[in-house]
Amino acid sequence: MFALAPFLVVNTLNAAGANGATANWPQIMIGVPLVLRAVVLSMAGPRWSRCGAGVRTAFVVAASLTIAPGLVAAARYSASIVRNPATGHEFVNNRPLAAALAVVPRAQSVIVTNDLRYPAPGSGPFDRQMQIPALFGHQAFAVDYTYERYRFSDERLALQALLRSESWTEAIVRAARTHHWTHFLVHKSYPHPAAIPLERLFENDEFAVYRF
Repeated sequence: MFALAPFLVVNTLNAAGANGATANWPQIMIGVPLVLRAVVLSMAGPRWSRCGAGVRTAFVVAASLTIAPGLVAAARYSASIVRNPATGHEFVNNRPLAAALAVVPRAQSVIVTNDLRYPAPGSGPFDRQMQIPALFGHQAFAVDYTYERYRFSDERLALQALLRSESWTEAIVRAARTHHWTHFLVHKSYPHPAAIPLERLFENDEFAVYRF
C-alpha cells in the first residue's frame, strides 16, 4: 500500500490539473522501488530457512541483479562529483552570492532582489530563488513563489517586478517603506534599474548590494 501511494498521488494531482505539483513527479516516485524492495525482503525472510540452496542462490542472484544498476550509478555519480563538483545535479557556485550576503546583517534585515530565477543550469522553473535564506539564514521579502503560495504571493510578486524596471520609481520607495525592506540584492546580469539612488555596500562581477 505504501508503494501504491505515490502512484495515486501523482495521477490524482495530474488528473486535477495541478501541474506545479506533478512537475516534480520523479521525486515523488523515488520511494517506490525502496518500498518494493522492503516488501520482497519481508516476504523472503520468513521463508528463508525453509528454502533449499538452489532457491537461496537464485534469490541472491536476482536481488543482486536488481540492486546492481543503482549501486553502479551511485558510485559513478559520487566519483564524478568528487573529481568535478560542477557536474553534480543542480550544481550552483554560491561564492559570489555568499560574498554579497556577507555584508548584510542577519538581524532585523529584509532582503529584496530583482532575480528570482532558480540558479542551477537548466533546472527551472523561475520564481524560486532560495539561496538567500539558505546560505546564511537572511530574511528575504519572498523567494519561493513555486512551492509556497500564500494569499499575499501575487501582490509580492508584482512588487518584486518593480525591481526589474529600467528606471527607479516612487513605487519602489513606497513598497520599501510599507514592507520594511532594508537591502536590495541586485543580480547585475538580470534586468534592474539603471540608476539606483541608494547606498551601495558591495559589488562584484555578478552582484551588488544596496541599503535602503
